[in-house]
Amino acid sequence: MNHNLSFAKIDWGGAFSRVKGETPYDFTTEFWNASNPYNKDVFKSRSQPSTFYDFITRKPEGDYLQGATSVVSGNSEDIKTAFANIAIPIVSGNKINLTFKTGGKISLASRVRTYDERYVKNYYLFRNSHFLPFDPEGKGAVGVDPSNTFYYGMSNFTNNENLTFQNASGASVALLTSYDENKLRKFSEVFSSDLRENRYQLTNNYNLTENVYATYAMFKLNLGNKITLISGIRYEKSDNNYQGIYSDLSGDFGESGALKDVLVDRNYGIILPHLHLKYKPVEWFDIRASYSTTLARPDYDYVVPFTSINRSSDVVITQGNANLNASVSRNYDLYATAFSGNWGLLSIGAFYKQIDDAFYPLIVGLNNDSLAVAYGFPKTGYTGAELTTYTNSPKSNVKGIEVDLQSNLNFLPKPFDGFGT
Repeated sequence: MNHNLSFAKIDWGGAFSRVKGETPYDFTTEFWNASNPYNKDVFKSRSQPSTFYDFITRKPEGDYLQGATSVVSGNSEDIKTAFANIAIPIVSGNKINLTFKTGGKISLASRVRTYDERYVKNYYLFRNSHFLPFDPEGKGAVGVDPSNTFYYGMSNFTNNENLTFQNASGASVALLTSYDENKLRKFSEVFSSDLRENRYQLTNNYNLTENVYATYAMFKLNLGNKITLISGIRYEKSDNNYQGIYSDLSGDFGESGALKDVLVDRNYGIILPHLHLKYKPVEWFDIRASYSTTLARPDYDYVVPFTSINRSSDVVITQGNANLNASVSRNYDLYATAFSGNWGLLSIGAFYKQIDDAFYPLIVGLNNDSLAVAYGFPKTGYTGAELTTYTNSPKSNVKGIEVDLQSNLNFLPKPFDGFGT
């Protein structure tokens, strides 16, 4: 909404959005084949993976069912925003114009992630009679188990359709196997009770709120048509709440070990000043100099306070970092721009950025107890673990020069004029 009053201009508004995504059915079957899938000549063409298909010797009849996985997941996010601005003219004249502007914005975001994974493996150790409810005439894989007692065959899931794809040379090649979607879906329904919860994946569940309150004040000064000066300051306050899961598990399904909820509140405020100057001595040329500060916040996946410790073999740790700082960049820019209706636009500039607390993924080996303690773990039980987490960089700098040329080549003779660059 906009309101033009005698002493000021006011605009305000609000918005609400809800995004919801669900994957209610994601079922995967895994098949193995114990034979050599390629003939020996494939080693002569290892530099050309596109030719590997020509050397396949695997017979689909010998493939057997190894395992199955079911995933049900969802995301939901609500965002509410409201803003208001007021601009007050202080000086209005032919040569001098000075305006004061202030305002604020509120952004309230909440997000919930749900994830449930269940699976079964080593299906080849199940007797084929276990699968009779799926197919009374089901058979074992050819040439694997002479007794036809184990190694349930992949042929029980296929159809006779001839599906093709285009290889790297453009030729049409038949797929080795075509699966029957209806059979796969029936299998997932009949044997859903075989699948056990994968507790390792429970750390994919989280919920969070991120509330940002911002306000600003700025002055804009115009001295005729030649000089424009804008100065101001912005303040942003973040009030965040994150809930994740800490898991320390072992076993094929994470069946041994403990889980617990983790709650973290993170609050901080940041001041963002800026100053912009534009000098336009003539109509076709201007110089612009600016100082600004910009803010970048970590992605949700970086800051959710989850910890997944997998002890099924070597200790592997994956961890979010709710204490990550937002990244603040101090930017210095100087640009000169010339414009001509016949020649186009030429812009030359230089920039320098000083970035504090840039965030990035980190993989580190906890090779001794001192490193384990430094990353927040006890002295014992974690030495030798591989940790994947997120961290901040103390300081980094980016600098460079930019040249931008845009022209429609009107200065060229026909028929070459009118082309754009």
